[in-house]
Amino acid sequence: MGNELIKTLIIHAPYTIKDEKAGHSVVEAGSGEECLEKLKAEDPDVILLDVRMPDADGWDVCRRVKADERTRSIPVVMFTVKTSKEAIQKSRECGAEAPNGWGDKV
Repeated sequence: MGNELIKTLIIHAPYTIKDEKAGHSVVEAGSGEECLEKLKAEDPDVILLDVRMPDADGWDVCRRVKADERTRSIPVVMFTVKTSKEAIQKSRECGAEAPNGWGDKV
């Protein structure tokens, strides 16, 4: 990838990550609807998506991202305090990527 920055869209994160020295360019959205709006103008390499948001649940937003031909190939990584098998299964079903450790939970 050379000197290109990895563009990350982060939705409803409780913290901010900005580390262009490490090769990351961060675009932030505070809600699911804002995420979908930003995807019209931005072309992120990865989406970090919170399950719990003020206006939608992350699983619904992930399904909408994956249903759109223009955005379906963007990897979506869900983050949540929920660690139940049901939460992990819902994340898989909506099309989210499987982080290490999911395999032994479901």
